[in-house]
Amino acid sequence: MENQCRFTGNIGKVDVKERYVRVSVAVYGGKDKDGKEKTVWVSIFFTGDRLMPRAQNLDVGDMITTTCSYKTWEKDGVYNHAFDAVRLLVLRKKHQSAAGDTIEDGDMGDDIPF
Repeated sequence: MENQCRFTGNIGKVDVKERYVRVSVAVYGGKDKDGKEKTVWVSIFFTGDRLMPRAQNLDVGDMITTTCSYKTWEKDGVYNHAFDAVRLLVLRKKHQSAAGDTIEDGDMGDDIPF
């Protein structure tokens, strides 16, 4: 069984590679014991013919919501995990005001090649 989760936040880093795009997203992480809000950074991988072209156009500061599958695996005795995007919704481009129109939206499919 595959777990799915959704993240909404602002992009802090975009790393474009030949086979994938990795995006770091700042999400709300609750409050610490002193009541101060925490930020959690989540790395999300975009792959496939439908998601990669859109992810390559993301910029630092863009606000997105993405649905991801959560995968774990073991290699050489080390447990690894990754969030692979299955859908992407761009809520606001960094150059757009908070009250502006939605730039892009829609279901980007469930195509994950692995």
